Amino acid sequence: MSTPDILFLGFCSRAEIDRSGARWNVLGLSSILQTYLLPSHLAPFIALSVNIQTLRGTGILHILDQDGVKGGEITIRGQHVEGAELAEEPPDTVTMHPGEAWTPVFMPNGDGIAVPKPGKFSVIQVKDGLEIPIGGFQVIHIEAPPLTADRIAAIRSDPRAAKSMRIQLGCKRCPATYRVYFGLDRDPKLEAEGWRWSPEIQDTEFKCTCGVGTVELRYVKSGLVALLGRPSEQTDLNIVPLYERSALQQVRDKFHDLLNSEPQEERIQRFITDNPILLHMFSAVNLIPKPSIGTKFAADFAILDARGRLGPDRDRASKHQTLETRRAPGAGVDPCI
Repeated sequence: MSTPDILFLGFCSRAEIDRSGARWNVLGLSSILQTYLLPSHLAPFIALSVNIQTLRGTGILHILDQDGVKGGEITIRGQHVEGAELAEEPPDTVTMHPGEAWTPVFMPNGDGIAVPKPGKFSVIQVKDGLEIPIGGFQVIHIEAPPLTADRIAAIRSDPRAAKSMRIQLGCKRCPATYRVYFGLDRDPKLEAEGWRWSPEIQDTEFKCTCGVGTVELRYVKSGLVALLGRPSEQTDLNIVPLYERSALQQVRDKFHDLLNSEPQEERIQRFITDNPILLHMFSAVNLIPKPSIGTKFAADFAILDARGRLGPDRDRASKHQTLETRRAPGAGVDPCI
């Protein structure tokens, strides 16, 4: 019976080896991955443990879904280098000083492993004609929250937010493609170029002409909605930013001019409602203008954060201080929140 030379540990979002080549700094190591969008290239790094004493030549790993269908392959080649050769390291190569036997390795995923649907996946090593189980992982699909007016306002309050997101599905073996986009506003120019507006897609799946690849489009449609306004590591997404630097500067200048004009509070409230980017320091998930407090009063804004709590995060607020609208000298200070 063959024993494995490689063990699969999971995926991680960051992995760097220090200058000594003997220690890794790793962030987010897990074998359970949550994602809004599928197909997904999962995480940026693949975590393995390699027995350098027994691995000879090339190590081949297969990714199998719950039905035993192969969904990806990882190839590992070890090579001894030293001295000046280290300066010419090719892409997707990890240089390190290995231990006596089992050595942790964190490989860049790149465009390697992509999964089209949620579920449990097995990782096996192909060795001496045998398939040896060496680990596994689970992919969980997260449903998109409703795109309400309050959430759109929260998205507009984030300077890193996306105005639109595009993804092109395709096959490496045939020219078939399927292009989908979603944004805060429709784009007739994109649709004239063949991009489909995701809320109107009636197809349930994309199947390439050669029959090799099939993608359930419901994960694409909900994923684009969920990722709108969220920073994403998806390498296959084309993201159009909501704000350019010049636009942010214009909002700042207009707000400065407004405050110096000694305006009524309602004008300030209306300006912030139209330009929620001024509330970006609170990282809102939902931003509600003029919420009722009982039957007699109304607040200027209600902010729901990522933890589902009402009101700005105390730690974050202590760092940024509470937003205040400062009028011209001698005119006093009116709190906006």
